[in-house]
Amino acid sequence: MEDTLGIRIYAAAYVTAGILLAWIGSTLGALGAGSHGLDATLVGFATWIAFVFAGVVIALEGIVVVVQSTVEETGPNAG
Repeated sequence: MEDTLGIRIYAAAYVTAGILLAWIGSTLGALGAGSHGLDATLVGFATWIAFVFAGVVIALEGIVVVVQSTVEETGPNAG
């Protein structure tokens, strides 16, 4: 039970960090896109894409950890 609780907390921390990073990127991208000019809009859009991508990668790391632990616990060699 303690092992699964630790894994859940670990995964939740990664998912939360990924969501926060994507949210910060959305805010920064909106600030850049709200400026006048094509260059500022493109930089804002690129910032948004980069932060959302990084946030998704971080969140998926947490999900992969949960899936790996589930497979190890229920696999054919589970003890």
